[in-house]
Amino acid sequence: MGAEIDTFPLFRAALAQEKAVFLPKVEDAAAAGGSGGSGSGAEFKTIRFYRAISADGPWQIGPFGIQEPAPLTPLAPRDFPALVVTPGMAFDPQGGRLGRGGGFYDRFFASLKARGLEYAALGMCMECQLADKVPVEAWDRQMDGMVTGETIILPK
Repeated sequence: MGAEIDTFPLFRAALAQEKAVFLPKVEDAAAAGGSGGSGSGAEFKTIRFYRAISADGPWQIGPFGIQEPAPLTPLAPRDFPALVVTPGMAFDPQGGRLGRGGGFYDRFFASLKARGLEYAALGMCMECQLADKVPVEAWDRQMDGMVTGETIILPK
């Protein structure tokens, strides 16, 4: 999306290695089992992950104009532990991540924690998206690592 790194080559490589790959789909919270409202009257959106079995799809275009998997097989507790490849606008060496401000991944990570599911969060970005420090809030999940085309960073 926009300035975020293209993860499609990673997706294809994982499929070639017969890995189970789940991709995000933006949904109304009510459709995803949530409350359906944010309290502001605005439609509450969340992400839910679905199994992608082929680079050829089936695909749908989501509300942000992003290609998303058809909602066939949702991510389930049996699919953990998992590696969550996490997009962002910027990352720092401490594992801080600056997203787009929608809170999609923050809510997703909080739901995994609440259910006691084990995972590692890996930020993927271009080298120019690494910063000395990004602003973080108490609810932000620190990345377990970040990768660029040139660097692997494991926070201290």
